[in-house]
Amino acid sequence: PMNAPHPAPSDTYRLSPIAYRLALLVLLISLCGFLVGTASAAKCEQVIIAFKTHFDIGYTDMASNVVQRYRTSMIDQALKVVDQNRDLPAEQQFTWTIPGWPMRKISENWPGQTPERQRRVLQALKDGRFAVHALPFTTHTELLELEDLARGFGFASQLSQAVGLPLPRDAKMTDVPCHSWIMPTLLRHAGVDFLHLGCNAASSSPEVPVRCWWEGPARSRLLTMSTAESYGTGLVPPNNWPYKTWLALIHTGDNHGPPTPEEVKKLLDEAKQKLPGVKTRIGRLSDFADAILAEKADLPVMRGDMPDTWIHGPMCDPAGARIARNTRPALGIAEALNTMLSAWGVQAPDAKDTIASAYEQSLLYGEHTWGGAQYWVTQYGSGTKWGYGETWKADHKAGRFRRLEDSWAEHTAYIERARDLAVPLLQSELQALADGVKFKRDGVYDKIVVYNPLPWKRSGVVSMETAGTPFEKMDSLVFVVLKESARPYSEFEPYFNRNGKMFLVANDLPPMGYRTFRVAMPHIDNFTMLSDEPMLENEFFKITLDPERGAIKSIVQKGTEREFVDTNSPFGFGQHLYERFDSNNVAGYVKSYVKIKTGWAVNELGKPSMPPADKTPYRAVWPKNFKMRFETSLRLLGIRVPVMEAPASPELPYAVTTKVFVYPGQPFFDLETTLHGKPADPFPEAGWMVLPVKADAPQFPLGRLGSIIDPVKDVVRGANRNL
Repeated sequence: PMNAPHPAPSDTYRLSPIAYRLALLVLLISLCGFLVGTASAAKCEQVIIAFKTHFDIGYTDMASNVVQRYRTSMIDQALKVVDQNRDLPAEQQFTWTIPGWPMRKISENWPGQTPERQRRVLQALKDGRFAVHALPFTTHTELLELEDLARGFGFASQLSQAVGLPLPRDAKMTDVPCHSWIMPTLLRHAGVDFLHLGCNAASSSPEVPVRCWWEGPARSRLLTMSTAESYGTGLVPPNNWPYKTWLALIHTGDNHGPPTPEEVKKLLDEAKQKLPGVKTRIGRLSDFADAILAEKADLPVMRGDMPDTWIHGPMCDPAGARIARNTRPALGIAEALNTMLSAWGVQAPDAKDTIASAYEQSLLYGEHTWGGAQYWVTQYGSGTKWGYGETWKADHKAGRFRRLEDSWAEHTAYIERARDLAVPLLQSELQALADGVKFKRDGVYDKIVVYNPLPWKRSGVVSMETAGTPFEKMDSLVFVVLKESARPYSEFEPYFNRNGKMFLVANDLPPMGYRTFRVAMPHIDNFTMLSDEPMLENEFFKITLDPERGAIKSIVQKGTEREFVDTNSPFGFGQHLYERFDSNNVAGYVKSYVKIKTGWAVNELGKPSMPPADKTPYRAVWPKNFKMRFETSLRLLGIRVPVMEAPASPELPYAVTTKVFVYPGQPFFDLETTLHGKPADPFPEAGWMVLPVKADAPQFPLGRLGSIIDPVKDVVRGANRNL
């Protein structure tokens, strides 16, 4: 089977702190060995040289400019090296490893592309001079969804098939220190045998073996090599290298392009001098994997998830993250519903190209480059000029950071384009479904068709925008009766229209199917007004509010009388907490995380020029002076929505609104916090919804990409356990 694990020891790899320090010492000694040009390890019989460039789609320049450079000067330089090496022996001919997406952009038709360049690029790919690996680019892997990642293989697959090559069996990630352990499972299922991870030189590295079997949640094992100190490796193996083959992964920096012909020749001459008696050849990553696998090397097994410690960009783009959270499910629903409509005989638009384009943009939103470098604005080290408070406000107003902000907006635009493709498509499909449902009006206003995209029967609260629908100008309250039901009108499903949205409690929706409702005016004689006491309840919960803190004081489960809230906590359930950190906090983080104390590392991964902690100390504050009211339009339904509002203050410069929604007959409730007018601020800061849960023996199963983990035991040491 494609996903059958390679033969490997059954013991999972574990590394004690003492062993880790010893391993670091050995690593440092080995690195010193490269620098002084020591001889290769005694067992080494061959060295495979692979050339690669670190592709940042942005960072060094606007992403659009970088892509244009890939297509022109960078690939032209690579073709020049290919041409000048053409007459050398096969093992000395230049091979350049490139990710799938940039190679697709280089080789496709684009304004300014020439037929001659396109022909030469595809021929070099066919001849093995360009080696496209399986992944599209380096990703913030856990920011994506499984479908994004799976479709990411398509760029390399389509290119390989176009020139008659087998699918690539190697993959490369650079810069990002940690990745979700779904990667071994995905890559093995895609026929990939080898993954190389090259950590950013400044970022703290997870405590993993240099080479191992990385085992995913489904027990798939992938041959993996990790380089903690850089993107690639040196020409000469360390003296303790225990295998017959060494991978010399010669890596140029951020968007630097391929080496020159002179640099390639110099490296080959250096290999003759430093590796006497060792066979040296230029190849690709899978050549190294084949040699190690053929050797039947005894490798440790690393089973564990590696949450990303370097995922700064997404944490600073809440608006884009919100779009992604809504767009990606819409994409999957649109694709599935398109198929279902055809099966039901409803005419639906051809969605294939739209879906593919939207997924490409969604994937790009997970690409690891998140805007421009700090050097666009200021020097590193002693030359850094970075202000806070009024100085920063003045700089911002003067437009000092506009180009950086444009680069961030350029990245967020990926997911905005995905939304602009996916949402209209899904809306048109839902409209086609509604139009296709035969329904007799029978004197009522209209029908509502609710589609369940999940493959199991479910009930829940659904909503839709009412603008542009027959319901737009209706009264604020109506009821919906099931069309299929013979129940009298006094038995109904509640529906209400609020702030331009309609909400409906829809029960018993069939799996990947739909149910039709019709609208009738309410019989309100049976309803009584509800009090304004700070308490909510339905068949499942009794919830006591804490209006002073804008939170929940108690959640009692009916029947068991279990209390879900830790009432000894200093915070209420759902209370908002704001933190702003000081220079001491940042210095502690930099000391623990940053491996090299160069100017760029400390400034890019820290917060340069912060005022001292005694001037602007750490603070933790929460909103005060809450006022509580109830949204009145829902009372006739037996639904009360408490609205707890706190104004901005000097300590907390934005207003906060918290709402609690408890629905009839539903075993859940919704808790919603909105921050109004949160100002931009260069200080490191955090906002939290605090959820103190009462649990005597707490467990914390955490939903991760493709698996559910226990952070206590499933997170690799040195990865991002805390976040």
